[in-house]
Amino acid sequence: MPMLIDTAELAGLAAEGALYGVFVCLFCVCGYDLVQRRIRLKSQLSWPMALAGILLILLATARFVVDCTNIFVAFILHDTRATRLAYLLDVKAPLFTTKHSIFISTLLVGDSFVNYRCWIVWGKNIWIVLPSIMLSLTSTSSGGYLMWAYTHLPDQTIPSEAHWLTVLFSLSLVANALATSLLAYRIWSIDRQLTGVLNVEFGDQSRLSPIARIILESGLMNAAYLFVFVMTLEFGSQALEIMSEMVSMPRPCD
Repeated sequence: MPMLIDTAELAGLAAEGALYGVFVCLFCVCGYDLVQRRIRLKSQLSWPMALAGILLILLATARFVVDCTNIFVAFILHDTRATRLAYLLDVKAPLFTTKHSIFISTLLVGDSFVNYRCWIVWGKNIWIVLPSIMLSLTSTSSGGYLMWAYTHLPDQTIPSEAHWLTVLFSLSLVANALATSLLAYRIWSIDRQLTGVLNVEFGDQSRLSPIARIILESGLMNAAYLFVFVMTLEFGSQALEIMSEMVSMPRPCD
């Protein structure tokens, strides 16, 4: 028996709650570390990083609240399962539009921060990151159109606009993969140059190689997540809602 949307929503909320708790803890630890580092080393705070972190925690909190409210309305205010399923499948419902708008905003913030890091590492060369920026903006534009279509066009359902969902996640996947690859390559190339100049002996541990490895691993995890999302969408499974609620939590490369 295929998974129905009410089951998927409940399972997604459980996974989202666990990930949200982890994210709040990491946000607090990273925020404390940044403040302490600024006090101890008298270094300047990275405002783009701080802004991205604050936006992501606000969006994650808003999405979690909206998802909890949506589940409450579905299971408390709708007595029969048929009416509950009809409510959860109604793309014109205000909570449906709100939670998916937050979801698209989260993707944009995450993609923008990845592009920003790549821009900084490449010496603020806009031409290097321009393709990934255009891909991210196109992905967000398709998401904006999708929300408009759901609320303004007649007889809309999630499958009826599945091709726009595919565009949204596919472009985000390519943008992240491109920016992460460029970022890792730049760090690797600088590391190779420094190794040649300083004549590092064979077997010595490079200081930049672990950074490049971490960036690549986080990028691969993010790419794998988005790939699974696209495949779930293509197969038409209601597990799409589980993936949707999990994506509101910042991804590894964010």
